Amino acid sequence: MHTNVHSLSLAKYNSLQGDWEYSPSPEVDLSELNESQVMAANESVTEHLRQLDALIDQLKQDADVRMFRNRFMRWKERTKSALESTVSAKEATQFARLPTRIYVGTTLDDIISVHRDSLRSLLEELTNHPESVLSAKLDPSDDPKPIESRQRVIISHSALDRHLAEYVADVIEKCCPGTETFQSSRPGDIRPAAD
Repeated sequence: MHTNVHSLSLAKYNSLQGDWEYSPSPEVDLSELNESQVMAANESVTEHLRQLDALIDQLKQDADVRMFRNRFMRWKERTKSALESTVSAKEATQFARLPTRIYVGTTLDDIISVHRDSLRSLLEELTNHPESVLSAKLDPSDDPKPIESRQRVIISHSALDRHLAEYVADVIEKCCPGTETFQSSRPGDIRPAAD
């Protein structure tokens, strides 16, 4: 059975955005897939792209970057869950791994673009090769492994406050396993704490 899959939501989304061109997909063998599965996945991804655009519009209106970050992280979690239920666990895992932290040389626009481009690419694959996307199995090597992260805390103190600094370091290390503390003192440069 051959079905020509055209994504009206993708075409509509692209016509609204106007920054890349939509072309109808060739005929695709959907014998293993239900056409409603393809449409549901397509509509879900398109909706999450619209939600991202709404978040960006909200950021432009209120200029509150902290609030945007919170909204963005919740949006990302919802999008991951939607990909898991409508597309595949593999796509959801790949999406979850996209960077969300801003490092030297990156901007908020870079983070947004990476997520938007990932979903746009997925829409294109859903249109042209739905069988490869929807039937994708999570390879055991793709399974997210816990990243060993170390938090480091530097405690700068006066020589007279050494015992207080040691106490603070102990509390931090007990409360936050995996956190490494470092204490430093420069006699004469750092004044003792006032009682």
